[in-house]
Amino acid sequence: MYTEKERAKLLIQAATVVSTYPEVEGIVQVGSGVEGFLDEYSDIDLIFSTFTSQQVPVLRARMDKLFSDALYIRQVGLEQGLFLYVFLKNGLEFDLVLMPTSALQVRSAHWKILTDKTGQVLSRMHSSQLEGLERQTFRDTLLDWEFEIVYAMRSILFEIERGNFLYVMSRMDFVRDKLVRLQCYYEKEQHQFKDYRTLDRDFQLRLQATYPRSFERQPMLVCAQQLLSLFLKQHSDNHLWEIDSRLLDILKV
Repeated sequence: MYTEKERAKLLIQAATVVSTYPEVEGIVQVGSGVEGFLDEYSDIDLIFSTFTSQQVPVLRARMDKLFSDALYIRQVGLEQGLFLYVFLKNGLEFDLVLMPTSALQVRSAHWKILTDKTGQVLSRMHSSQLEGLERQTFRDTLLDWEFEIVYAMRSILFEIERGNFLYVMSRMDFVRDKLVRLQCYYEKEQHQFKDYRTLDRDFQLRLQATYPRSFERQPMLVCAQQLLSLFLKQHSDNHLWEIDSRLLDILKV
């Protein structure tokens, strides 16, 4: 396992080398590491931006050389770039985004520019933060989630009666994920790395109570009711809109 000093050294080394690449316009560090890593398990999150989209493949090829001793590198395509999971032999993980500066987007409220050769990186970061979603846009998303949650609850009730408890658990996880994301929005928190410990304590306790103690009908039904009650409580506490009562009628099975 790596030490804090080793992690800091590897971060500086990677940023220094990448800044010398002619196709790289900027380097941005994002996430918890910007203000001090949370603990020894925290990884390094960096965005490497290029001058043009055509230069992204060039930069990608350089990553194999830069991390030639990596244990494993996993590439995931993005709409306008690439995401790389880089796992080092000492246990450290680099999460890298490669994209043109014109496409820069960041979900984290925590970011720091390490390299900006033209000043365009800073400008783009200020203008394109995804967490600054326009309220009406997110409200439309919430309306979609309202249906998705209630529809998932309907399937949960059906599958409990069928005794299909593994599927019930998967749908409950789906609902819990939506409820946590809603709570983050309501509390205006930026939980980029799923550090939900600062969320409202009552919400956390209510959510914990939605995990059944056994794979049997009655405990599952109790947890389903608690999930629904938590969703309705969230809704009523935040007064964004009225739930269509006809939608809730589909739960009367």
